Amino acid sequence: VWQAQGGEYSVDQKNARADDKNAGTEAAPFKTIQAAMDKVQAGDTIWVKQGLYEEALEPKSSGRTDAPITLSAWKDDRVYVGSILRDVPPAEQWKPIDKTKSYCITLPTDQPKDVTVILDGRPIVTEVKDTPPLDLNASWATYRPSDRTLMLNLGGESPKGHALQLARDFSIVFGEKYGGWAIKKLEFAWFHYVILYSNCNLVEDCYCHDMFHGGICVFGSLSTARRCNCYRCRGGVGGIGAGNILEDCLVVECGSDWKDIIAHRRGNIVDESFSACEFKGGRMQTFRYNILADNLSGLWFDCHMTSARVIGNAFWDNHGSGFYNEAGANDTLCLGNYFLNNSCSSSWCTRFSILDNFFQNSSVTWHNHDRWPLRNSFMTMRGNAMGDLPQPYLMHYGNGWGPT
Repeated sequence: VWQAQGGEYSVDQKNARADDKNAGTEAAPFKTIQAAMDKVQAGDTIWVKQGLYEEALEPKSSGRTDAPITLSAWKDDRVYVGSILRDVPPAEQWKPIDKTKSYCITLPTDQPKDVTVILDGRPIVTEVKDTPPLDLNASWATYRPSDRTLMLNLGGESPKGHALQLARDFSIVFGEKYGGWAIKKLEFAWFHYVILYSNCNLVEDCYCHDMFHGGICVFGSLSTARRCNCYRCRGGVGGIGAGNILEDCLVVECGSDWKDIIAHRRGNIVDESFSACEFKGGRMQTFRYNILADNLSGLWFDCHMTSARVIGNAFWDNHGSGFYNEAGANDTLCLGNYFLNNSCSSSWCTRFSILDNFFQNSSVTWHNHDRWPLRNSFMTMRGNAMGDLPQPYLMHYGNGWGPT
């Protein structure tokens, strides 16, 4: 059990006395979360009171496993960290730009430079640029800060009839040097992602929604994401590393095609689609007791993982696979899960064990990567219940030195 063992700091932007020059006490709190993060050391706790905090947070110190740095909402306060959505002027003020497919408008004063256009509830590429988007770049925007001109290409269509808002273009990144943090009861929304490259972190009881890229990305080792909800994120929870645990999370309507990832569109990176939960490498990853529902696809293990454990999860109505084990993700155990209307499948992996699961209107597909010198690379399926099968319950195709 991780408990506060050091000093305590208070952040309360609504307090009339709040100031980042204060001592950070409850009577004289900080105004921003970053001011408290600049101050804390191992064992300290930051209590954040209700408010909308538009901050790209960055740690400056590390906790320890026996004395983490805790960043938490105060009691049951709603603490929102992310973009404050701003409205744009009404549609009748938009003007066509000659000899282009774009329209333009002048934004109000005091506008941040790193704007991202939210078009009908989804972020689109927004570049800081003096010229309009290219005609071939539909659903694309540019912003000229010098005169606050926002230019929008909807393929020649007027912005009238579309819901338009502005968010900010930033991320929250915990670099490799700064681990040992416990992040609790915060709401994250409308920016790129929360990414933890460091080790020994805990993310607990947080809510991520409408993130531009991923929700909670655990890229270090020996970290845990627990009881977190992800909704309408391009990616939900996932990562890389060794010994991470993701448990008791709810992931709904996440995942995306590559062209919906605005960083990829901006860089003209043609990539694969994004699952709701992705792991790209690592060892001994544990994914247990989670619910994945109505996502583009569910859980995806990839890129030379080993000894992952997928235990007691529910996968239902995910539009692609419920669970896809691919590309050198070897020695994976899939135990005691529930699959409804989505499959469990694999490709180019070995020693994939599917034990004691319940499949309803679902099936299993294996692609066994028979790798030298492990000629007999066993795939095991045992003790499963299969109901309402849409097709043969097990399909298998091989590759390598032997027959299918």
